[in-house]
Amino acid sequence: YENTNRQREAIQVGITGLRHVGIYLPQHPNKLDILLELAKSKFHLRNISIEDLKQHRLMKEEEKIVAMRILMNLWSPAFLYNQNLLAFSVLRMVNLSVLYGNCTESALAYAFYGFVHCAQLKQYHKGNEYGKLGIWLNEKFDDTSIRAKLYVIYYACVAFWTEPFSLLLEKLFKAHEIGVATND
Repeated sequence: YENTNRQREAIQVGITGLRHVGIYLPQHPNKLDILLELAKSKFHLRNISIEDLKQHRLMKEEEKIVAMRILMNLWSPAFLYNQNLLAFSVLRMVNLSVLYGNCTESALAYAFYGFVHCAQLKQYHKGNEYGKLGIWLNEKFDDTSIRAKLYVIYYACVAFWTEPFSLLLEKLFKAHEIGVATND
């Protein structure tokens, strides 16, 4: 759907797929929906440190893992068609990760959550911590299939708030190399 400019259809298919695994996502979330999902994430994470998240259990429920993959695959069409859905999807992924455990897609969720902290909440240090958590998890899972996306999110959208951009360029070139190698 993405490559044929059918983002709306891709989103509908994703939302339908999520319903089949017990996850309900509004097709057109509004700002209140996003704020409520953000509040849930803040509540779930209130007494959990980054170190706790590193030691967090693995996600084992197949339905939740499938949901995480579908949510991740919604990012691209949501970015192009409905950015509120993108924000809501990221927050839902964080909540699923905290409640059910980490999986490979959790790395992207935490990195993007870092971006939310930096760009929207102006909590640059906290955002950088979540971004680094995403990088750490990806290395732990040794998953190159999402590494290009992860590097772009962290090094171009999170780390630049707290680190000199000149130090990030090498990682962005690496993201390009990985993306070419993995067709991402």
